[in-house]
Amino acid sequence: MPETEIVTANHPYDLPQWITVPVTGGSPAYPAWAAEESRPRRRETPSAPGNRSSATAWTSPWR
Repeated sequence: MPETEIVTANHPYDLPQWITVPVTGGSPAYPAWAAEESRPRRRETPSAPGNRSSATAWTSPWR
């Protein structure tokens, strides 16, 4: 599924903004930083009383 269809199908707005711009230059370290900051993160959540297993939940990469 093309990205525009994914955004349109999952966005709450009837007409979400979607633009694409070419990257023609910049800091060499930026792509690594962007990849690290946008990966899904797992965090531990407290277990219910009496529950010995720990639950995990996904957190937004855009804290």
